[in-house]
Parts: sequence; C-alpha cells; structure tokens
Amino acid sequence: MAFDVQNSDGSWGPAYFAGRSVSRDPAAQLRATGQMLGWLIRWTPEERLDEGQILVLQVPLPEPLRLLEPRESETRRMHAEMDYTRMWLFLYESVVSCNEIMLGAGYPVLVNGRHIMSPSPIPRWDVPRLNMAPNLFLFGAGRERRIYAVPPHTSVVPLEFEDYPFKVEDFRGERCRLCGSGDTFLSELVDGVKGERTYVCSDTAHCRKRARCGS
Repeated sequence: MAFDVQNSDGSWGPAYFAGRSVSRDPAAQLRATGQMLGWLIRWTPEERLDEGQILVLQVPLPEPLRLLEPRESETRRMHAEMDYTRMWLFLYESVVSCNEIMLGAGYPVLVNGRHIMSPSPIPRWDVPRLNMAPNLFLFGAGRERRIYAVPPHTSVVPLEFEDYPFKVEDFRGERCRLCGSGDTFLSELVDGVKGERTYVCSDTAHCRKRARCGS
C-alpha cells in the first residue's frame, strides 16, 4: 500500500507503488509526493473522528454549480439568492434519462439547510458521515485558491427526491481480499495480466487493523 513505499523523510518517489525511490530532480520528487497525498485524501476514514480533530480534503471541483453555470459571478449570485433551480433540474433530468441520479464523487449536499456544497472528492459512501459529525471538515482547492469548511455538528443532507432517495455505492457480494471486510468502501483492482477483478478497502490503516484482529 501507499505507506509501504513511503520514504523515510515522508516523501514518495516517481516509482510510486513500485517501491521506495528518490529522484535527483526535486521537482519530480515533490510532484510525486503531491500526487500520492492527493490519492490518500480522497476518502474519509472508516473510523469516526472525534471532537477537536480536523480532516482536510483536496478538492478537484469546489463549485457544485460549475457544470451548470460557467460564470463565477452568476454562481455567487445563485448561492446568495439560494437559486438552485438548475441543480434540481439537472438531478431530475438524470432520473428521467437513467432512472437514477448518476453522480458519484461530489454528490451535492445542502449544508445547514442553506447552501449547496460539493463534498468532492469523497464518494457517496462517505456523504452520510458529514452529517452532524463531531469533527471539522476542511475542503481546499489549491488551483482556485478556495477553501471552505463544514463545522462540527452541522446538518449535511444530500439532495434527493422523495421517490428517488439518495443511495450509497452498492458493494453487496464483494469483500476486501486483505481483511475480508464487507461493510467498508472498497476500491476495485484489475489484474492487468489475468483480467481478474478484486476489491480492497480504501482506508488502508483501517484495513490493516481489521486484518490484524482477524475480522
């Protein structure tokens, strides 16, 4: 896993998962470390965080209305006036064409009954954990120089229709090949040679803990 190939100074090399490595090019070493950190913070931990703890997430698309409205001035107006008609229409069109809301990471949520937020990059599986959580969530988008937060004990509700409720990813029938877990968020791995598909827990620390405990 990621921490098995981490260098002693905390960095990762351009070899990534192939093994520990150090590049003579500092820029390449820094780039590889940044990419590995970005990969590691795509999901929330399986174990519930406590008060006083902070979870920082790197956000690729911080504005939930960007796909519907490219103008920054207009999206700010929509948030200020709570004009989310186009978002609801977008979700409705997804239901009409696909019979379900076809969104994964970045599923829109309503925070504190007022603002629509993108919890990107976390998958739908983790969205319920944001609601009334005791810890602080920080979301940062470096390229856009934007940061936003969900304070502790705040209502976070995914957008849904009464007849098409919000659903998390379905892993029924699948288990982690390392710890045997069937109740965690799983990442699919495909053997490039045999073509076989297996699953492992996305939270590697939690996976190791369960494997050591034998459950």
